Amino acid sequence: MLATIGAGFAGTEAGASGASFYDTFDYLDGTRWYISDGWNNGDWHGCTWSRHNVSVSGGLLRLSLTTQALGDRQYSCGEIQTRAFHGYGTYEVRMRTVAESGTVSAFFTYTGPVHNNPWDEIDVEILGKTPTSFQANYYIDGTGGNEKIVPLGFDSSAAMADYAFVWAADSLKWYVDGQLVHQVSGSVPTTDSKLFMSLWNGRGANMESWLGQFSPSRFSMEMEIDHVAYTAPGDACQFPDSIVCSLVPPAVEEPLPDTSPGKSKPGNNKGGRKK
Repeated sequence: MLATIGAGFAGTEAGASGASFYDTFDYLDGTRWYISDGWNNGDWHGCTWSRHNVSVSGGLLRLSLTTQALGDRQYSCGEIQTRAFHGYGTYEVRMRTVAESGTVSAFFTYTGPVHNNPWDEIDVEILGKTPTSFQANYYIDGTGGNEKIVPLGFDSSAAMADYAFVWAADSLKWYVDGQLVHQVSGSVPTTDSKLFMSLWNGRGANMESWLGQFSPSRFSMEMEIDHVAYTAPGDACQFPDSIVCSLVPPAVEEPLPDTSPGKSKPGNNKGGRKK
């Protein structure tokens, strides 16, 4: 992902971040989400963000890319971003992507100069030309080059699937359908970021070499999101299929001591009980 232009809110170092949340998109919560509207991200970006390309129905968030011209772009596209900044923790989404050359279905964190911060970013990007793999990536203060293509073993545009990453102070781990598929350790992003979900197309020779040529075969393409969650470190898992439920085992209650006749009491080793 290249630098993203968003609403300008000041950020913080990762650690003291926004609260955990779990959103099933029964409606679009305007106190949590900001809809990108009326701009593009630069010369390489082939569409204009539009609120009309973001909708919620049937318990799904739908982000569309259409051949409707808008502004100085031939196409319009959809993106939402959190109003709050979030840091270390677990980020999860259940989504269906778009299989169309030249497009990107994206789930990522980002902050940058527009927020008076360094450019830090963590990506799950699925290219429409290859919907059977995803690209894991991250940027630290604008330095990238950390791309990893991860085979999925299925067509991400055919059905919903679960994608997640766990961001810690010294590591990043990516998961697909609950399985660890890629990890790095050492230097990772450190700045609290906004969470984004978007569908867009590129333009120009550099984008075409990465994404493939965009020659849409239909008026509208649609990315669907069933739910999304952020879980702060130490917080309990928020829904049954969350990877947090398996990464953080539930507390096990200690059995009460047996103080029946002939048994020792706590702190008393008489009666043959082993320490």
